[in-house]
Amino acid sequence: KVLQTVPLQAAAIRQLGIIYQEQGKLSRAYAFLKKADELDPQNLQVHLQLGLTYFSLQDRKMAVQEANWVLEKQQTQEEALAILTDSCASLAEIQEARLRIEKLRQSGTSQAAYHVALGALFLKQQDLTNAEAEISQAMNLNPQSATAQMALGNLCWMRNDLAGAEKAFHSAAELS
Repeated sequence: KVLQTVPLQAAAIRQLGIIYQEQGKLSRAYAFLKKADELDPQNLQVHLQLGLTYFSLQDRKMAVQEANWVLEKQQTQEEALAILTDSCASLAEIQEARLRIEKLRQSGTSQAAYHVALGALFLKQQDLTNAEAEISQAMNLNPQSATAQMALGNLCWMRNDLAGAEKAFHSAAELS
């Protein structure tokens, strides 16, 4: 109804894009989010949702570009860090993401989100020792972090510690 009255209302267009993205209607989500970006190019939420949409469409390059845009504006944005790490498919991409995260971490305080992201990158490389160190640090900084609990669950799963994985995943679900 808002768009019938005011066809180029940025907030309504953004919200429709987010709704379509959450429903998995990616082509419609993309169209609305791109229009929202044209109308309000500095909106973090639009860029984050575009990153998630690109990731869902398997356009890793564009997903990383959007995640990096968000991280330029908000260095500890957990979902943008997750898009950045989840989009890595090669060793070179993992190393590039690790350097990016380390650079972000050096410019601010130590945040659990950085340790979760680095832990996720180590998990991708099956380096469970370094992954555990990063995830443990994240848990020490913020034991109430759903993403840290999820990362701990993934670590436990990879170690075939099913009871530990179940406990961590349950905690992550409760916290989120």
